[in-house]
Amino acid sequence: GELDGRAGAFVLRHVGTITAGGPVLDLSVVEGSATGELAGLSGSGAIEHTDEGAHLELDYELPGCLASRADQAR
Repeated sequence: GELDGRAGAFVLRHVGTITAGGPVLDLSVVEGSATGELAGLSGSGAIEHTDEGAHLELDYELPGCLASRADQAR
């Protein structure tokens, strides 16, 4: 895959919580899991489920880059 124009892969750890507002999945990048140009990646975020669908938000840091945010809706 690709993130911030860099090729590689990483593993996300997720923990699910059910609330009155619906399910929420908290995410974190598994330390040491990033490969290729994503080596050293760290970050955390969440997946929220709404009537419109799922929304993933990831705040992350890559060595040599400023902190960034990735948003993806499904």
